[in-house]
Amino acid sequence: MLNILSKIEKANFLATEADVEAMAKARQEGIDMEGQTQSTYLKVLVALAAHEIGGATAHLSRRRGKLATSLTPSEIATHINVLETINTRCYGAVTRAVVTRDIERSEAVTQAEQSRRALERNRRTNYARTAMSAVRAYVQAGQDIRDLDLRTVTKQRLREVAEQHSPPTEAEATARLLRAAGKAADRIVEEAEELAATDPVKAEQLLGLLVDKLEEVMGKIKRGEIERGSTTVVSEAMRAAIRKAA
Repeated sequence: MLNILSKIEKANFLATEADVEAMAKARQEGIDMEGQTQSTYLKVLVALAAHEIGGATAHLSRRRGKLATSLTPSEIATHINVLETINTRCYGAVTRAVVTRDIERSEAVTQAEQSRRALERNRRTNYARTAMSAVRAYVQAGQDIRDLDLRTVTKQRLREVAEQHSPPTEAEATARLLRAAGKAADRIVEEAEELAATDPVKAEQLLGLLVDKLEEVMGKIKRGEIERGSTTVVSEAMRAAIRKAA
């Protein structure tokens, strides 16, 4: 195991399919130093993908640990395609190494035996799938795989970065918008109260104009006339009311 790991590392993790297969075979035979196969497979995926995409420097981060500028949607698609192609080759090498005759796919065995074999195949190849999943998530979050430092990259770190940079779900975006709206409403109330202390009439005019504007928007919502991405109406209404009340 140490010989094949050393060989791969010396090649800056630009491993061949034969290398990946030999590494997986050694792991399957129980020769695995503290789970090094898992981390090495991850680094192989990263190194090969970065090399194929271009602009990578063997094993050093181009930005010395700094996160890349987010990729464009087309760049993400290109990087994912390259990654998928490389993983198909590497995962195939892992499968050839660890799938023995006793767990091969077969229609000639019982359903229970088919299930047992599938579970065992999945167990033996799980480290390769989880590595690919972590790298894919990192790229899908808009991060450039070429900026990763092979000396320190881990699945956990990739997942953390992916979570930090992934676009929010619709529920998260809605919650964020509601929090922002609540803060905006609080600011409006504070400004109206401050104005009321010196000019109650203008404060009433301000709030009255704002209420009218909000009722107008509410009517549009009920009629289905508000489209996603429309200008924030509260801030616009506030500015218009202040100008009119001044």
